[in-house]
Order: sequence, then structure tokens, then C-alpha cells
Amino acid sequence: MPITYHYEIDTKVIRAKATDLVSTKEILDYVTNIIEDTKIEKGFIEVVDFQTVSDLAVTYSELDPFPYIWEKYMKKGCKAVVIYAPTNLSFGTFRMLQTAVMIRHEVAENLFVVVRSKEELEVKLKELIA
Repeated sequence: MPITYHYEIDTKVIRAKATDLVSTKEILDYVTNIIEDTKIEKGFIEVVDFQTVSDLAVTYSELDPFPYIWEKYMKKGCKAVVIYAPTNLSFGTFRMLQTAVMIRHEVAENLFVVVRSKEELEVKLKELIA
């Protein structure tokens, strides 16, 4: 499975890791799994690591259902999503996804964050957990 996750109950942090080739469908399936996971509580923070992804097969036109799914994500009680995207490919792709969400929804700047370094990730996570 290209995207797996573990939910930390005590901090309400989802730590996800993407590997290999990740497609739009796999991203949408992953988000749907989070929405349907009854263990995940309101106020959760999602951290997704795309460091070991070899390629992304994601196009803007395929992301059409994502803003609708994002609505469900917000209703589930997502506090923030932080994407660790260190490569040019992953960073550009997730900035595109961030734009797709922001076009359809007014999203606070710190709700959907794309970072390029582990340092940025840790700073943002500490800020959100505090």
C-alpha cells in the first residue's frame, strides 16, 4: 500500500508515510480511510511524509472530487494537515493540491501546510500540538 498511517491517540496525530508510486486514486482512497476510521478523534493533526515516494501520478483534473472529500475531512474534525514534501515533484504536486482545496474552500493558511524540510515539519507540529 503506497500510503500507510498510524494514529497516536495521546497526541491525536496521524503519522502517515507514502512510498513508491502514488496516484490520485491512492491519495483519495487514503483520505477516505481516514474519514471512515472510527478511532480517529476530532481535533486530529495529520502529518504525511512523502520523502520516499519514487513518483507521483497526480493530475489537477483528477483532483476534482478532492474538495468534496476535504469537506468531509473538516467535518471529521481535522485541526491541520502538514505535508512533508522534500522533492521538487512532491512539493509542486502538493502545492497544486493545496490550491485545489483553497479555490473551493476558505482554508486558513495554517490548516493545509506543505513543508520542504524536517525542521519546518517539527516546528509546525510543535506549534499545532501546543
